[in-house]
Amino acid sequence: MKKMFFVLLAVSLLLCSCGRSFTVNVKEAGTAMAEATGYAFLEYDADSIYNDTGISEDMYVNGFFAWLLEASVGNCACVAVFEAADAEKAEEIETYLQAYLTDMQLVQKEYNADNYQLTLNAELKVDGNYVVFSVAPDNTAVINAFNSAKVSQ
Repeated sequence: MKKMFFVLLAVSLLLCSCGRSFTVNVKEAGTAMAEATGYAFLEYDADSIYNDTGISEDMYVNGFFAWLLEASVGNCACVAVFEAADAEKAEEIETYLQAYLTDMQLVQKEYNADNYQLTLNAELKVDGNYVVFSVAPDNTAVINAFNSAKVSQ
């Protein structure tokens, strides 16, 4: 019985190691994500990312955060992608972005119904060590731009 357990464990580990492995050039992916919205955008530097979201540079290897600037999406539309330092940091970044999104929703609920709906439709996901965030009129286009930037290893 012990032999069978170790054989199954070895097979499981082998299958996991053959699983989907990819890398993403975060700068290129982030730019493509922002451009996929069709809006002008302003990329944030690390200090601005930290000031707005609480995400510090020690949490990620590479990061991209940009505001969408068109008047039609007000002051809440943004896209971001982070390559976290590890899986634990990816979860931490996701937590910070969720808190950031919740704050945006609270503000927009009282401020602007269209922007509030935009925040309710936001996408936030962890894919490996990458965290992808989109508050945009077409989140599908943003997520597709990120997926297109994946390079298999």
